[in-house]
Amino acid sequence: MHYDLHDTAICFPHDFAEMHGRLSAIIQYQHDQETIAEFRKRMPEREFLNFRSGNYLIRQPDSMEEITIEGKKMNHCVGGYAKRHAYGKLHILFIRKADEPDKPYATLELSAGGRIVQCRCKSNAEPPQDVKDFVKEWLGYIEPHFEKKREKVRISA
Repeated sequence: MHYDLHDTAICFPHDFAEMHGRLSAIIQYQHDQETIAEFRKRMPEREFLNFRSGNYLIRQPDSMEEITIEGKKMNHCVGGYAKRHAYGKLHILFIRKADEPDKPYATLELSAGGRIVQCRCKSNAEPPQDVKDFVKEWLGYIEPHFEKKREKVRISA
């Protein structure tokens, strides 16, 4: 799974059973063909979430494995959200510096209804103000799409 086996938190976790369960779930995500098919099916639906402005960009993950890798590199729990992302229960998005589009910088969880649940940098740190400003600009960009979805729900209700 590409973990650093020199990291004592990986080799000697405080709660072995919890770590085993978490890693087993991640492995299952990587091998669950139905979930992978759902992930791929929803990629076109999420294209509108991709955005670039100034020094930053937001993009959707290319694979479930990329979400897992993001969690490892950023030292936070986003890897455990991959299956819910695949089935459209939420959206996981990557914030990158525009000049380093493949290097993890921040991770964003967006609800299925278009509300930010969390936005975190490495080790769950708060993002700097310029990233917060960028995310606010992005929210203005995506809001019309979610407003249309909410309107359809109101009409059909």
